[in-house]
Amino acid sequence: MKRFTVLILSLFLMLPASLAGAQNSEDAALASPKNIERFLVDYATKKNSDKKTLTNETQLTAESYDFYVFLNNLFWDTDPELKKLPEFKEIMKYAETKLEEKSKKPNTTPSSPVNELIQPLNSDYNRTQAVNYAKAWVKPGAKYRNTGNYPDFDLDCTNFASQAWVAGGNIIRKPASVSTGYYTTTSYWYALVTQTSPIGGVPTAYGWSTSWSVVDDFQAYWKSRGQSVYSASQTGLNTIISNAELGDIVQYKAAGSSRPTHSMVVTKKANGTIYLTYHSGPNNLDVLDNDIKNISEKETWYLVKF
Repeated sequence: MKRFTVLILSLFLMLPASLAGAQNSEDAALASPKNIERFLVDYATKKNSDKKTLTNETQLTAESYDFYVFLNNLFWDTDPELKKLPEFKEIMKYAETKLEEKSKKPNTTPSSPVNELIQPLNSDYNRTQAVNYAKAWVKPGAKYRNTGNYPDFDLDCTNFASQAWVAGGNIIRKPASVSTGYYTTTSYWYALVTQTSPIGGVPTAYGWSTSWSVVDDFQAYWKSRGQSVYSASQTGLNTIISNAELGDIVQYKAAGSSRPTHSMVVTKKANGTIYLTYHSGPNNLDVLDNDIKNISEKETWYLVKF
């Protein structure tokens, strides 16, 4: 039996029409990213329709906002049925690639600049200032973005973490010339306004490094700058907790993925645990001071120190 035949039988009434006629194809073709995409789009549409969570589309596409929310939720272990499928690793590989591409592309209508809590207090890292920024720019159960100073991403976790680190005193590192859009690099770390409106000076375009907005590029950049990065399995979570300080960044790699896929700011440490604040939590909403022990088990945890 072909691999996707197992997947299709497992989903019963959620059989995606786009795969129904493909069961006699080669395994490699059935497990291709394009077929996985077709399947997931249909699956997400069905699932969202049942829960009445669609924003305004009756049929999702691979570029729908709700489809990206669905993919992001996979890394929060919100879909145990998909996790049982033999194609789960291929599904997660597709999801992480799709989300990484999305994290390079902002979705923003810039507003007027906001000057509070964005300037470092001094040249040294100030953990309190980083925490204050993180808590100021989060709205639990909703989405709150500093679009007056930074690009805004649908998948915003690492962009948010980078902002908190700038607020805490980390200095951006940029090339001599910064162009609008993203620059794939782990040698620089920056997000800068590249264009403003002629009236009012409102930012209308930004340039940024992928190390600013992409989870694993952020980690790679700071590791290359000599910062300590701890890693631990779920059973070694206390290693992360014991070494964490306020303002540090916690990341994780979910089961089935090949690289870290989420970034969170440590905003509280008490009662033998740490509490995390972040954008793009479940359903792509903000989360404030969530106990790390309340997050579902992950394959690998990371702590990026400053």
